[in-house]
Amino acid sequence: MTRQPNKLHEKEIDDIVAKMECAYSQVEEARGSPVQQPRAEIEFLAQAEAARNFMMSVLQSEKQDRQLLPRIFGGDCIRISRVRAVLEAVHVQCNGDRESQLRACFSACESVEQVLNDLGLGFALSLAQAREKERMSKRACKKFPQSKKSIMQIAEEEKERAPDMLKEKEKERESPTHTNSQQKAAAAALRDVVQQTAAAAAAAGNSNSNSN
Repeated sequence: MTRQPNKLHEKEIDDIVAKMECAYSQVEEARGSPVQQPRAEIEFLAQAEAARNFMMSVLQSEKQDRQLLPRIFGGDCIRISRVRAVLEAVHVQCNGDRESQLRACFSACESVEQVLNDLGLGFALSLAQAREKERMSKRACKKFPQSKKSIMQIAEEEKERAPDMLKEKEKERESPTHTNSQQKAAAAALRDVVQQTAAAAAAAGNSNSNSN
């Protein structure tokens, strides 16, 4: 059922994303429990479905109100980047229906991101995605010791990808839509993300060594 644009508000998606992040924490805390983990995963998937439904409603409302999507998901692009970050961070035991729920949420997220890119917000989106991914990595390292190994692996992958990411930003310098100062800020921010993620992984490794 298509919702009216005037019924779609920022607070709704903010609440949904907050619940997704809370459910993500519950999934990690219940890791290994044959009873608690499935319950936590079901709650996360329920919130992912709510996020998907909201994003699809916004996308479907574009013909009636073209300003709705950029108003809710544009600007600094933090909202949509939070959705992607928590979807990429969570690890659930996927089978048929569960996998389709996650894919549907990812697909809606990508559709919103495509519109934002088309609106010229790709620069802000890339920065927001990097920052939110780094935030979720720090959160996992701090709260969930059992996730430290995977976080360290992610950090290594990010370090390997860093040169390619910076090359992409260098290419954007040729685009008239961005100033030199913006490009310098983007490169610096990306370097900071890689360095901070690596530092978090190193701290996780040291903590793990000390506990042993």
